Amino acid sequence: MLTPEMRELVLNAEQSALVFGRPDTDEKPLLVIFDELTDAQYASAAMQAVTSRKLTFAGILAIMPDGKSLAKCSASVESIAIMIGAVSLFARNAVEQIKAQQSDAVEWLEKLFALPDERTS
Repeated sequence: MLTPEMRELVLNAEQSALVFGRPDTDEKPLLVIFDELTDAQYASAAMQAVTSRKLTFAGILAIMPDGKSLAKCSASVESIAIMIGAVSLFARNAVEQIKAQQSDAVEWLEKLFALPDERTS
């Protein structure tokens, strides 16, 4: 399923997703966020969706540490159309993850600055 290049891409990416879809329909592709696969319920639901919808593996989308976005398609020509449909979904997911990380950081800093300064006590 994954080529050595795809494995390397997933392992080195800041964010990555496996892309599944059906080339014979206009159905939205399914993104399986790689970092979420450690959650058993997420992994199980993803596997269930892939099998019940009869989806095929189309490739990998990733954002690298240097900010570049990369895609690796599977060998089939049909996977290209699925991957193109998945790009905007992946971009939206990446933005949501970044916003969540930023809001967590802002909240943490606000709590930090609210702490009393005990150095002068």
